[in-house]
Amino acid sequence: MRPVRFVVFGGLIYWSADNIIQWFVNGKAWIPLLTIAVPAVASLAYFILRRRQLERSPSLALFMLLGIWLFGPLGGVLASVAKGGTFISVGDITDFLMIWAMFPITTIMFSTYSGSLGGVILVTILFFIFALIDGTWLKTQNKGVDLDGQRQNTE
Repeated sequence: MRPVRFVVFGGLIYWSADNIIQWFVNGKAWIPLLTIAVPAVASLAYFILRRRQLERSPSLALFMLLGIWLFGPLGGVLASVAKGGTFISVGDITDFLMIWAMFPITTIMFSTYSGSLGGVILVTILFFIFALIDGTWLKTQNKGVDLDGQRQNTE
């Protein structure tokens, strides 16, 4: 159940911050904010959540990243309302669910239309780096320990 919470948390944090900027910031400032501030908020949330975990795992960053990509179409649709679009009508729900099922492609599409593509690319790079760092840290901490958790004799 824990990975599902990380997926939902990642998507909720990222796209909530994105939509708050879309709704309340006007003028030229909103694109740099979407590109820098939203990944910074997601990264801060990652570090807070990682600190609260008992054990370090690269999967936290990857599950949060999956949530960001998975909820991208919904975040893009909600952001389009701020720019004058309409939300999904009852007849469009089936079409939207079919589009949502193709989420890697549609996340790119919707984030491009909403101006969030730079932030999505940046957060993807950052979260892969976080996962690599956490994985490397685990390898160095477990050096000399076999699969049963017993210390190996390296002499």
